[in-house]
Amino acid sequence: MASPKRRRGLGAVAGLAGMAPVPTVTAAAVALLFSPACRAELRVEPSAQFQQTYTDNVSLAPPDQARSLWISELTPGLTVRDDSPRLQLLAAYEARLYAYSRDDPAANQSLSHNFNGRLHAEAVAGLLFLDAAGAYRQQAVSAFGAPVAADGDDGYLSENRTNVKSYSISPYLTHSFGRLMTGDLRYTHDVVSADSAGFNHSTADRVQASLGGAVGPRIGWGVQYYRQRLEDGVGPTTISGNTGVNGSYLVAAPLRLTASVGRDQYKYESQVGDAPTGKSWSVGFGWTPSSRTSVSASVGKRYFGDSYHLDAVHRTRATAWSVRYSTDVTTSRDQFLLPAAVSTAALLERMYAGAIPDPVLRRQAVDAFIRANGLPRSLTDSVNYLSNRYILQKQFNLSLAWTLAHSVLVLSLTDERRNALSSLQSDSALLGSSFGSLNDNSHQQGGSATFNYRLSPRSSLNLSAGFNKADSLVRDASSINRALRLALTRQLGRQLTGDLELRRQTGSVAGARGGYRENAIVFHLNQRF
Repeated sequence: MASPKRRRGLGAVAGLAGMAPVPTVTAAAVALLFSPACRAELRVEPSAQFQQTYTDNVSLAPPDQARSLWISELTPGLTVRDDSPRLQLLAAYEARLYAYSRDDPAANQSLSHNFNGRLHAEAVAGLLFLDAAGAYRQQAVSAFGAPVAADGDDGYLSENRTNVKSYSISPYLTHSFGRLMTGDLRYTHDVVSADSAGFNHSTADRVQASLGGAVGPRIGWGVQYYRQRLEDGVGPTTISGNTGVNGSYLVAAPLRLTASVGRDQYKYESQVGDAPTGKSWSVGFGWTPSSRTSVSASVGKRYFGDSYHLDAVHRTRATAWSVRYSTDVTTSRDQFLLPAAVSTAALLERMYAGAIPDPVLRRQAVDAFIRANGLPRSLTDSVNYLSNRYILQKQFNLSLAWTLAHSVLVLSLTDERRNALSSLQSDSALLGSSFGSLNDNSHQQGGSATFNYRLSPRSSLNLSAGFNKADSLVRDASSINRALRLALTRQLGRQLTGDLELRRQTGSVAGARGGYRENAIVFHLNQRF
């Protein structure tokens, strides 16, 4: 339960040596969760939601094939959270039950589930820590198929979607050797699977180690080691890793120059025949003129070619900006284990960092603000489609939050290119021989804008627009979705909110005859207990 001080604030606005077995680590995590020190602020929050939807094109078919449908939805949910000094936990589960005005082949789900949980715990003060995460959610099978709502609002549909399950557990040690250096040692075990045939159930174990320190007030240094073992039960075990050293030099108070050298080593069947291994280097800078602004950038070379990185954040009293660009080797399964690249909560928390210094109070205040105003929790992002291949991902994200006296504006843009690095044979069961090269080289673009206007202390109006576009650069395949929404949100009681939304979607799907158009009206009630 929150302390009186926190209640007043809310009202105002690597690896372990020897790679310990996963069951042992899990037992330790459960014991820590229910220890007296970590139960102090544990909160359990049940909820119930009801939603009624009418759509004139439930399957997003061409106009001459459109079918209307009434959809009733009941969603019991449970959220568990803890913000005690040694444990930060947030776990949320929802079960969505559906009923329909008539039978329809497109809307044939009677029940869908959604779970997302994250935990960070300090097991031994200042020495041993534990990170854990788990998720169960609907996910698009292909970037070129029918759109899939990120929030699960169209969970009654079955086309171009599957259930993805993932979890990870990661204990790590950190230790400071006086003022000389600091070391970290981390072990991570994770599992990813999906209901779709062809997307392999995979298990990964990785070790990360780092050591770093400073030589005087201007020079910094570091050494890193990373190794991952990945098994998917179909192909051979793949090994990947890298080692490197880095250094930095403080030129003047806000400006630091950086450089690194290392070596990448991957073991997979390459698409082009070249060995996926080689030397790497980068040069860059970090610029932090104040607590409100931070910029880091680098350019370099890796075994696949040029590599670029940019991470810039800036905030004022009324705005928060974020610009990111990255070039990296990854997989679809690895992306499923990551949190959303851009979220409304992260933007607003950054903007309110000066007004609410306490991170716990700030997180709670932002969560309450998002719920009260019906803002989207996640912003437009590229589709992480199913693939078993290693890919070179080049991703750009720009996001902005701007608050005015009675309104909030949230903008997001994303651009992503994916080039397959490993052989297409690993996707043959997923895509078949006719579409085997569909994911060889893809380009996705997206954007969204949400404007919230506060009509009164209990009512607000939301206008949002967004689009997602996917193109295959090696095949004649393209898809696009555009959506426009207008919603009225009303606080009906202390823990009861209601929404009335008008929605219009247009677009086209790769391989389909003609485009689609949908108009829908949605009524939604959310009761928290």
